[in-house]
Amino acid sequence: MQCLNHLFGCLLPTPSSLQIVEDSEQAKINAACKLMANFERVVQDMTNPGPTNIDGKPLTQEHLKRFDPDSTPHVRAMVSAVCCRLLGKETSGASTTEEALVWAKAARFLSVRLQGSPQDMPGRKPDMSSASAEAMRLVLAEIEAASLLMYNRERVVLDITNPGPLGVAGKRRATQPELKRVDRKHQALVDAMVHEVCSRLLGKGSRFATVTAISEPSDKAEVLVWAEAARFLARRIQDPSSNEEECVGRAPDMSMLAARNLRMMLGKMEASLMLMSNHERVVQDITNPGPANIEGKPLTQENLKRVDSKHTESVKEMVKAVGWRLLGHGVSGPLTAEEALVWVEAADFLSSRIQETPGQMPGRAPDMSPFAATMLRRTLAEFEAASKLMSNRERVVQDIVNPRLVGVGGGALTQQYLKRVSHIHKASVDAMVREVCCRLLGRKNSEPSTSGEAQVWTEAASFFHNRIQESTAACPGRKPDMSSDAAKAMRTVLAQISNQTEKVDASKLEAAQMLMFNHERVVQDITNPGPQNIHGKALTQKDLKRVDIKHRPFVSAMVCEVCCCLVGKAMPKPLSRDEVLVWAEAARYLSGRIQGTPTEMPGRKPDMSSDAATALRTMLAQMEAAHMLMSNRGKVVQDITNPGPKNIDGKPLTQPELKRVGIEHQVFVDAMIREVCCRLLGKVTCKPQASEELVWADAARFLSGRIQGTSNEMPGRNPDMSADAAKALRTVLGPIEVAS
Repeated sequence: MQCLNHLFGCLLPTPSSLQIVEDSEQAKINAACKLMANFERVVQDMTNPGPTNIDGKPLTQEHLKRFDPDSTPHVRAMVSAVCCRLLGKETSGASTTEEALVWAKAARFLSVRLQGSPQDMPGRKPDMSSASAEAMRLVLAEIEAASLLMYNRERVVLDITNPGPLGVAGKRRATQPELKRVDRKHQALVDAMVHEVCSRLLGKGSRFATVTAISEPSDKAEVLVWAEAARFLARRIQDPSSNEEECVGRAPDMSMLAARNLRMMLGKMEASLMLMSNHERVVQDITNPGPANIEGKPLTQENLKRVDSKHTESVKEMVKAVGWRLLGHGVSGPLTAEEALVWVEAADFLSSRIQETPGQMPGRAPDMSPFAATMLRRTLAEFEAASKLMSNRERVVQDIVNPRLVGVGGGALTQQYLKRVSHIHKASVDAMVREVCCRLLGRKNSEPSTSGEAQVWTEAASFFHNRIQESTAACPGRKPDMSSDAAKAMRTVLAQISNQTEKVDASKLEAAQMLMFNHERVVQDITNPGPQNIHGKALTQKDLKRVDIKHRPFVSAMVCEVCCCLVGKAMPKPLSRDEVLVWAEAARYLSGRIQGTPTEMPGRKPDMSSDAATALRTMLAQMEAAHMLMSNRGKVVQDITNPGPKNIDGKPLTQPELKRVGIEHQVFVDAMIREVCCRLLGKVTCKPQASEELVWADAARFLSGRIQGTSNEMPGRNPDMSADAAKALRTVLGPIEVAS
């Protein structure tokens, strides 16, 4: 890595700015919460028969075809699936071919309807940030592609294995005859491959989903059939931009974005299958000392530098790691700087060695399709960038924080117009560089812990962004640091490296995922009028009070808000008195209904892990308390500051032993109540000024004693909320009481 070894001995004319973009995982969570918070409105919009929008205003984007209200259950299921995928949870997809078609159309509608910037729909406020919109469109494209593949699965399999000369329908000659189809005797294997592609698009894979499985010699014949089928299908997909002459007049199979994502999935699948089923030969070729090739024939592409055979084990590990990355897994990378250099050489050789067309190496059959080669080269570029950085990490860090007027190697300091980072931040810069290596290999180990450290990482990333040399033209007379693809991969990571994401507890995330995965069933169960359960079997836990079915929209909104709160994105909205009571009732039911261990309901499988169930119950209690308190905020404030001698309803004052707060402090008490509601929903938004601390403490102390969670606490008076909610409220009030 000459540029890094000699520390960039050229002068770039002008530095390019590094555009910091939102962390991709954070963007997904933000998008999920926006969608969950507006779940009912989104479904209403998609199934709106018109002529006005759901708010009674003129309908926009009238060219988009909405759905018959009869399709509402399928639309709801698709929206739930989008939320699941954005939260990192797999989904099962549509249950029937007819439903799959609705899912595909609904996904395409929502993708077009989604607004991520003011320019998308002038005059209308964006639905979310551009990064969140991009994350959602990606998921929608995957769902569209998977659903269309499910809907057409039988025809797709027949087409892939069609012996010709007529098309599947038997009416005209098959198109694209230059594409090699798969022998019909392999129809069952092709069907399994298509099913696996659908599953992977929806976040789950089972067959040939690991390097070990693909590398099994006994399965090689099946692996090669899968690769051949994936190769055909990737070329066969037609999107609105397709220009295949023989397909003119044929309607596109799917949207451009869906087609792109399907091709990428197929490309990665084919690349992983071809690479790992031939991994031993690949390693032998990379480390072949010559003079003949591994079959004893004349060596080809002698201009490519192979790796010394003494590094065979390191090359094996690199090839295996590439296979895992193609399958979507993060990898650890080389263990030493020396091994990192071996990985660089191996990645560089293999990237140039791949042949995707007959013309690249006359007389030699292509190794894989152009789509697969693109995916493999993209992965190898990430390995090249990470390994080069690992091999030069110390010198790179020294250069970024170099306080002297000479370069790290003793030569003249170049690119002095680029702002370096203060030497006192060397440890933080080193941590950033290490993390860049991890991200390039698909892992996230750390991020800035403070806003100050985030600023250091931003400055270091900006400097390094301009230090990378990807071509000879960028610095005549000096070799590039890395390939243009590797530089692109590096800069992509640098643009996100300084983000501080909001931490989500693993148990809370699991609870949110499982709740959203079962969103429709949960809502149906909470509002099930009986006498049987939602699957037509005997109703269990009859002691739990369900919610009237007429309140199903309120219950659905409550379930979505719980999910948002669990991932730290509470999006509370003003609720009517009826809504508050329904939410509280639904929360109490769900809290009793959750099963975290087999012993809680013998014979029934747990809904989630014990820790996730505990996290969900805690959040349900907090939500109930927050909304009960907020809906009664005015009366609560009056009660806390009531000078007496009667209560706020003119009746005898109860619990006179509790010390109330002076009525002149009513504004401070109201602020305290608002903050308590926020904290119950997971957000600390403010703290009292020094002059207000005592008032907040007195008010919290009074309220803690005043809350009633059971009938026994104050005979003759109805409880304010459930016992769990009262406990949650007291837990939040506790720190405020002692703050003074």
